[in-house]
Amino acid sequence: MPNQGYNNKNSFCSVFELIAVFRYVTAPGPYFYGPSILVGPAQGDRVFSACRSLLNLAVFQYLATELERGYYAISDSVLEIDIESTRPKSLDIGILIIVGDDHNDTDYRLALDSTQCYAAMHGYDFKIERITPEWKKRCPETDFMFARHCVASHLLHRHEWTLFLDADVGVINPNRFLDDYINEASNGTDLIFYDRFFCWEIAAGSYFVRNTSFSQQFLMKFAELEGGDLPNSFHGRDNGAIHWLFVREFFPNTSSQVDPSSCMAIWRESTDFVDLFVFEACTRLIFGEVRYFHAAPENGGPGIVELLPKGTGWMRDIWLTQSKVSPDTDFMIHGLKHSIEIPGIDDASAMERARARRKFEMAIDEVAGRAGT
Repeated sequence: MPNQGYNNKNSFCSVFELIAVFRYVTAPGPYFYGPSILVGPAQGDRVFSACRSLLNLAVFQYLATELERGYYAISDSVLEIDIESTRPKSLDIGILIIVGDDHNDTDYRLALDSTQCYAAMHGYDFKIERITPEWKKRCPETDFMFARHCVASHLLHRHEWTLFLDADVGVINPNRFLDDYINEASNGTDLIFYDRFFCWEIAAGSYFVRNTSFSQQFLMKFAELEGGDLPNSFHGRDNGAIHWLFVREFFPNTSSQVDPSSCMAIWRESTDFVDLFVFEACTRLIFGEVRYFHAAPENGGPGIVELLPKGTGWMRDIWLTQSKVSPDTDFMIHGLKHSIEIPGIDDASAMERARARRKFEMAIDEVAGRAGT
């Protein structure tokens, strides 16, 4: 049974006609298509004429698949939410999201609303900080992805602990507490990062950070990598840079079988995501199985950075499971953008968003294909 009705008679064609076209053009049998027309047996003429402007075949088929998926999607489980928060408010924790001065809230509204609601529910402070011209004087990095870590370093004084988040992170299980990740950390921990699922990458878009001088210095060094060791290559912005920062700060005199200069050579020659992932894997050979990184006094220490293993962090990427989530294991989800949301048939931007989603998924498939060769 469908989970939503459809009665928009002014729409270009109904969801059922779109699904019929998709099934028709993907079924065995003769059909011919070009850049702008598709010709088939007579019984399909009415549908084709109704949907003629959608006949960029590859994108059209993808859109129809998306519409069918969204129209018939039914949740397999129901999450019961405790309206009255049971959070023990012993820790001072704030949630910080930093955005550019030209940030478009519309694309991130679902994520931002869910996180703000979660914060209000459990008594966490919630702030969205825009990088204004005044901030740019204090944080001169030209790439927003680096400048935001500089801004964060200047705002740690607001709370004992701060959770730094990307703007496209939403809460899908509000029964979980941020406090648990801090309480489970080792005594004296200054920052907590986590490993992403799909490669050897440390997530740079979210971390817990304690208000200490070491934390402030560490984030400033992170931001300043833009004008320092960052190579003129496909460097991955802060996603790639965080790995070199770990090597430089915690393994200055490494005895690893891998020379850091070998990793840097890979980074300098990087041309795409596959090269970037190889560089990141190279740095992880230097790390070994270390999960607690101790900074020496010459590197701003003493200080401790904890790195949570795959599957134990507070969030993951939503595209890993085709937008399916688990109320038992998921807490926060990364990648909640309207521009890549599965479109509805009555959405005026459905075709544009389907095209964007298809491009994104093709890029992932290409990376996976290259990595396997």
